[in-house]
Amino acid sequence: TRVVHVKPFLPSGGLAPGYMVASSAKGHCWTNSIASNRPDAFRCVVGNEIYDPCFKNPAGTKVACIYGSSSEVAIIRLTSKLPKAMSGGTPHAFLVQLANGTRCEFETGATFVADGRRANFSCTDKSWLFGHADTSTQPWRIRQGRGMHPNVKWVDISTAWF
Repeated sequence: TRVVHVKPFLPSGGLAPGYMVASSAKGHCWTNSIASNRPDAFRCVVGNEIYDPCFKNPAGTKVACIYGSSSEVAIIRLTSKLPKAMSGGTPHAFLVQLANGTRCEFETGATFVADGRRANFSCTDKSWLFGHADTSTQPWRIRQGRGMHPNVKWVDISTAWF
């Protein structure tokens, strides 16, 4: 499994190579990210639209939120100071790509439980991933199923974004 550490900003504050701006607006961040437990990740809003995770620039004046794909970002120019950064727990991916090419995003709202595990990721093929990845094997794997009463099976993860 390939692990990608998202770093949308250069130390100088500019956008890092490989990232494209999909949108830009003013907004604010009111809490730490739910999707990522990195200390530089926040949950932000522009109008009624919530973005999570959003990663701060070195100056703390704007954030880049993963948008659409792992290389597209929404830039939010901050209208207020970022909340105090917190971190803790085992790092977990906020985006994964399965071996068959399906992409799955960590869901930050209410979901459901199946087989004793939370439906953590919603996928582009309308399936769900339950719990977190088993990283003790290569490639990593995770439980996948469809619907509220899924027949859960193990699937391989080709890429995980942190």
